[in-house]
Amino acid sequence: MSRERSTTMADVAAAAKVHVSTVSLCLRNSPLIPEATRRRINAAATKVGYRPDPLVSALMRRRRTGRDAESHAVIAFVTAFSSHEGWRKTSPMFVGYFKGARRRAEETGYRLEEFWLPPEGMSQQRFSDVLFHRSIHGLLLAPLPNPARPLSLAWEHFSVVALGLTHSSQSLHCVSHDHYHAMLMAMDRCHALGYRRIGLAASKLAHSKVEGIWLAAYLLKCRELGLDRAPPPLVAETWKEELVQAWYQRHRPEVIISTNPQDLGGWLERWGLHPPHDIGLVNLSGTRLGEPVSSILQSSEMIGAHAIDLLVSGIEHNERGVSALPSILLVPGKWNEGQTLCLQSGTNAPTRVRAKRR
Repeated sequence: MSRERSTTMADVAAAAKVHVSTVSLCLRNSPLIPEATRRRINAAATKVGYRPDPLVSALMRRRRTGRDAESHAVIAFVTAFSSHEGWRKTSPMFVGYFKGARRRAEETGYRLEEFWLPPEGMSQQRFSDVLFHRSIHGLLLAPLPNPARPLSLAWEHFSVVALGLTHSSQSLHCVSHDHYHAMLMAMDRCHALGYRRIGLAASKLAHSKVEGIWLAAYLLKCRELGLDRAPPPLVAETWKEELVQAWYQRHRPEVIISTNPQDLGGWLERWGLHPPHDIGLVNLSGTRLGEPVSSILQSSEMIGAHAIDLLVSGIEHNERGVSALPSILLVPGKWNEGQTLCLQSGTNAPTRVRAKRR
């Protein structure tokens, strides 16, 4: 199968009726090129659809300067939280995304830099222009704080990959934790330990960030396992103690699957409930092996690394803008045993998960 040839500087030179070396100097903003010639060359480059290869440009800079720091083309890590550090404070998973992405970017000859799009003070078009004029060709999008407020950048200038599912309305390539698989794994684990009244409790915002996948997997698994006694799932308009407590008191789940173990753990203690003996607790968003709450660990650094692999492929193949058929790469999680589940009476299961009352 023949492969479409990329537009080169030779094509630009032919269109502008100049030598290739003149095009090269112009694209490096050399003062040796007169302004009128510069305008003609830039217009010709736009007409023939020329885009410089960032890796080739980086290599040429390294040869000219001998400085490794300048040999890395920049990939922008774009965040849109209320503060510059908001993404770091929201979730340790986001920090893991960045750490894994930065390491993989360096391995592939790129440098990952943070770019904050403040909610006030800069238009998204102006933000896009800043990135474009810095010769940034790749954008790695951090998860959005609110999926109802999507970004609207000048996508046609960039190769773009999103982290998580919050950018799904934009038809962009994305890499995400496999939330569906996570819920199935959590349900299977609880069921194997003898829990039958398995409850799901989440905020409406968390529910929307995963496009309702948790709820879909939960309902399917309840039907598959024949959990007729399972309480109706709670999708709380706001994540407040009184709402969760009212749901618990009405339906009395034996175990709660959620994503807010710190809040929920504190609330359970105030209600006089102590996992795992009085109630079981599972966190769908675990961050480290060996944490006390039984949980699904999200492989955040691996997600970040895979996102860079997908993004670099797009950059090097000159794939820009939104996609008619975006790729979605799902990375499965791992089970963390924790200490908030125990074997229910009358259930045959491995004794290593049995918790002792202190």
